[in-house]
Formats: sequence, structure tokens, C-alpha cells
Amino acid sequence: MAINFPSSPVTNDTFLAPNGIEYIYTNGKWAPYKPIEPTVGNITATGAINIAAGGSNQNITLTPSGSGSVITNSPLAVNNSETITGSSAVLTVDKTTGNYGDAIRIKSGAESAGNPFMFIKKETATSFTIGGYGAALEGSLLLSFPSGVTSSANLTVNGTLSATSKSFVIDHPTKPDMKLRHGSLEGPENGVYVRGRLTGGSVIDLPDYWTGLVDASSITVNLTPIGRSRDLYVTGVTAERVWIDGDEVDCYYTVFAERKDIAKMVVEYEAE
Repeated sequence: MAINFPSSPVTNDTFLAPNGIEYIYTNGKWAPYKPIEPTVGNITATGAINIAAGGSNQNITLTPSGSGSVITNSPLAVNNSETITGSSAVLTVDKTTGNYGDAIRIKSGAESAGNPFMFIKKETATSFTIGGYGAALEGSLLLSFPSGVTSSANLTVNGTLSATSKSFVIDHPTKPDMKLRHGSLEGPENGVYVRGRLTGGSVIDLPDYWTGLVDASSITVNLTPIGRSRDLYVTGVTAERVWIDGDEVDCYYTVFAERKDIAKMVVEYEAE
């Protein structure tokens, strides 16, 4: 008896024939469908196990009972949009759908501002974004690795970067097979500075962008006479320039100021 199968099928479409046999369209042809019956226990194989959901818009969900978990000792390949559900959290790998395509999404429960999630998103062929959504995140990302985190590329942080210590490490400029480390100078403010030498003049011109960057009332000036002791002093200060007067001006100077484009630093606060 000839079976008239549906025309223009797509992979994993199913069809119940008049003879009572269910067929599935796979590998370019219709074949009898033999679903895996639900079992209690383990499914073990020495080769690959392929589990396909029938029809479109179907997901495959692995849900352990009790305090169990989904464990794999080999790479987990995801071709579209599948969800692995654990006892207290959900890992979503979503390559083609949603607002965060090509992403690994970690969440617990429904996504909302009060119930945040973190995602790793592929932006281009060579760049990724690690981010999060939800007010409860407060812009926080904690990276915890026993041996530290190493990056061989540029790192951009659109927010606040906090650390127990901050330093740079480079190849030693004069001693082969050595490294050079310098720590960051720190203080109770978000400070900036300029420095230089003033000879014969009476005005230190500050960077033009300081008018929008610094609080003019926070500016302080250090002067160091060159060659001999000199009677030098500051007569005026704005965010644009500093005026100097005294005996034959020839000095090194350093000008400090506090940024005004961001909130003042909270130096002491309650531990979380």
C-alpha cells in the first residue's frame, strides 16, 4: 500500500500514516519513528546519543529530580536553542534567538529586573561581552580564580573597577629575563594631575578639558624652585590656568584636582 507523505517536509517533522505507523523525516527521507520510551535510570552509550524534538519550536529539557544535576564528561554541542535545567539554576545556550544571540545565559527563575541573569555574548568573530541584566546586579561582576585572571588584550570597563591592589607588570626594560612591577598611587578621591616646568613665565595653562573634568575648588599646586631657593607663590587658580608670581620664575610644578564628572568616592562604607 503506497503512503502519501506530506510534501516539503523539514528535518524532524513527523507523520502518522493510515497504517498506524508514525514516521519521521530525517537525513532527507521518511523513516519509521522509534521514540525512546521514558526510563528511570541511566542511558549509557560508547558513542553519540542524538536526541531530537519533533516539529518546530520544540525544546529538549534535561531535568534531574531532587538535588540531582546534569553532568557531562565531554563537550556539550548545542546547535540552536536548548535549555539545561538544574535543581536551582538554568543554563541557556541561545545561538540564534532572543536579544542575546550567540550567548551563554546563567539565571535562576524568570528573567526580570529583580531577578537578574548574566550572559556571555559573541559580538563579532573576535570579541565577546560579559554582562548582566537586572537591578539586583547593581553592575557587579565577581571573577574568582585561584591563579588569577590573565588577559592578553585590551579590557574596557564601563563602570567602577575595584581591586585589593592595582599594578602594571611589563618585561624589564634593562634587565633580560626579569619583570618590572609598579603599584598604583592611591588616595581618598578620584584625582587627576598635570606636571611640568615653568621658566620665565607666570601662567601654567591647564588642559582645555579640565573645565568639564575637574572641580576647580579642589585644585592644589606644588612648586619646586630650580637651581636655588626662590620666593614663588600662587596668585590665582581656575580650571583653565594657574597664575604664579615671585622671584625669577623657574620651577617644576604639579597640579592636582578631583574629578567632577563622576560621584565623589565613598571612602568608608558598611561591608556587604
